[in-house]
Amino acid sequence: ATPIVAEGLVFLGGAEGIFYALDLKDGTARWKAEGYPGFAAPAGYWNSRVYVGDLEGRFHCLQAGNGQRLWQIETGAEIDGGPTFVALSSKNTGVIVGSQDSYLYCIEATTGELLWKASGQDQIRCTPPVTHGRTFVAGCDGKLHVLSLDDGRELAAVDLGGPTGSTPALIESWAYVGTENGVFYGIDWEKAQVVWKFEDAKAGDAFRSSAAVNERYVVVGSRDRKVHCFDRTTGEHRWEFVTRRYVDASPVIVRKNAEQNPDDDLVLAASLDGHLYGLRIGNGEKVFDITVGGGISASPVVVGDRVIVATEDGDVCCYRSTND
Repeated sequence: ATPIVAEGLVFLGGAEGIFYALDLKDGTARWKAEGYPGFAAPAGYWNSRVYVGDLEGRFHCLQAGNGQRLWQIETGAEIDGGPTFVALSSKNTGVIVGSQDSYLYCIEATTGELLWKASGQDQIRCTPPVTHGRTFVAGCDGKLHVLSLDDGRELAAVDLGGPTGSTPALIESWAYVGTENGVFYGIDWEKAQVVWKFEDAKAGDAFRSSAAVNERYVVVGSRDRKVHCFDRTTGEHRWEFVTRRYVDASPVIVRKNAEQNPDDDLVLAASLDGHLYGLRIGNGEKVFDITVGGGISASPVVVGDRVIVATEDGDVCCYRSTND
């Protein structure tokens, strides 16, 4: 699972059924909660609480300071995606999470009361992003669903031509997502229509990475062992960077300061080849290459001048920037 950071702690669960809170400074375990069936999903943090779904479909709310379980809710199947927190018109804070049982759940974040659930028609593996009173689900039914936050009512749906477990990346009226069929889409979600799409007819390998986007570009990893960069409005393929194995982890875009030219943003891309790559987003130039060790399918996490990476070997590694 991709780690998250809050209150100076790194939170993540592992396949062996232990959920950890590690000290951000030195990696020591502040606490660990045992006896769970295992975790593939990233956690979420809100109001001194940590929320995470497990491999048997239970969604847990834990006290961030000590790991005490405050409540749990049952879904019908494995939870792979992380939660999203929203302020509802009812004044409640909702936490939204999807399940492989095909439903999207909106739960009252404090009490664990189910507020609504909406059918996605097939397995949901993504983290539901939120904007403008809407949430979005890209699912195994091969559609991008646009839903109302207040009641889960479907407002629109866009055909993707194939299933996906990736989380849509949102900016302005755009959504970006790839599919198991090897097609990557730029979608105007307000008009509910595909504006452009990219498909490599020779390779056709799946996009299991979720995309990252800035003002000019969108970057995404693929099972063709490459990181791809597109012009986000035209879909022009700007560059590709080749790794040795699948790129299932979602890239992260880093900006040094608000005045920096977007072309100079840094892309942090991790691969199952065990490397963390730093790439210049404007041209794909490799800035650095760190050999982490075990394969990486979880996304790297940036907090301050540190980058945290969790590996398939069960290691959590923290690197500090050497730049001023």
